[in-house]
Amino acid sequence: MFKRKEGRAFLLINAALLLLCLLFPLYTLIVKAVSPNLSGCMLHDYLFLYCPMCGGTRAISALLQFRFLDALRYNAFVVLFVIAALVLDVVALIRLLQNKKTILRFAGWLWILLAVALVLFGILRNVLMIGFEIDPLGDLGAFWKILKK
Repeated sequence: MFKRKEGRAFLLINAALLLLCLLFPLYTLIVKAVSPNLSGCMLHDYLFLYCPMCGGTRAISALLQFRFLDALRYNAFVVLFVIAALVLDVVALIRLLQNKKTILRFAGWLWILLAVALVLFGILRNVLMIGFEIDPLGDLGAFWKILKK
């Protein structure tokens, strides 16, 4: 279909992402079977804090089931990242179809902004949980409520 190297790479990446989405339910079953009492996140399991990605698996699962409000509640950062990735994918496809020389390019400052936003999101969700007893995931709020008494 596409003769250009960029076109083949675009199709390969999108096919891999589609395969990952299709295999995601199997991944969640395996994780639940292997460690039913642990989340797999060291911050969550040992320090009783949420990392910036905690709830990401639940958010992806909710997105795949078209439960968008639940997905935002589980991890808003992951949802916004998925939306941004979809938009960038459509832009890349349009540029590819227009036969542009480069289909997608990221500036260095964009990666830094993404990392800073991720860290700030992680800090904010823990401040809200510990200081204001707002725990959208419902995993750790009870621990901090008992500890504060």
